[in-house]
Amino acid sequence: MREVLHKESGRQYMWSGDPAYWGRVSPVLFPIVGRLKDDQYKIDDQTYQLSQHGFLRDVDFELFEEAKDQVVFQYQSNGRHTSQYPYEFTARISYALSENGLTISWEIVHEGDGTMYFSIGGHPAFHVPLVEGEQTDDYSLTLIPSTEHDPVQYELHDSLVREKEKGVEFEPIQLRPELFQNDAMIFSHIDQVSLTSQAVTALRSISVVFRSLVFGLHMIKKREQWLLLFVLSLGMGSLIWKGQTGSIRRNSAFKP
Repeated sequence: MREVLHKESGRQYMWSGDPAYWGRVSPVLFPIVGRLKDDQYKIDDQTYQLSQHGFLRDVDFELFEEAKDQVVFQYQSNGRHTSQYPYEFTARISYALSENGLTISWEIVHEGDGTMYFSIGGHPAFHVPLVEGEQTDDYSLTLIPSTEHDPVQYELHDSLVREKEKGVEFEPIQLRPELFQNDAMIFSHIDQVSLTSQAVTALRSISVVFRSLVFGLHMIKKREQWLLLFVLSLGMGSLIWKGQTGSIRRNSAFKP
């Protein structure tokens, strides 16, 4: 996904992808989200090297299905990644428009036998502020936790994640750079995140709704503006199939 444009207002919500600051816009993270210790892991006594966020963000998908309000892209591994990841898979990403929103679905199909281990997530980046004349501290974040699990806050230590606090209480968070002095803010079991402007000019907001195990965000400064990067992780999953194909599907929704 490169752009989300509100046709009535002409407002562009996504980061431009300026390589001077961060050259991506909304990469798909697979088969890991984040970084492995020493960038390596072991399966069946075989050690594999895998860089941060995996390899799916750097491949080209093909058009799989197309309709008036929906499009599906597909990527098939076909033996191209076995030196990094010992599984064959098909990945599909669906983008479906609604009246005032966009639903993004990820589907992973295991094309082999045995157990396939993976994580998948998204990394969309949004402009902050959304319009000229506003300031970063005009914006606040509201996190709505899962009703099924207690949220947990995490922190980064030597590029690895560790638990910081359980049973987090959430109040609206005024957006300011000091929040990200130690890199990302990371929480588990968050169902929705809203970014809202309280500027006098107009009330503006973005809501991201997802069934996610882990949610993180951080900011990068671009001159006097910032881009807010969301990391939506569906966590570690596994597909266990004997002699047949299996798949797992998750989705998130973006609502301006």
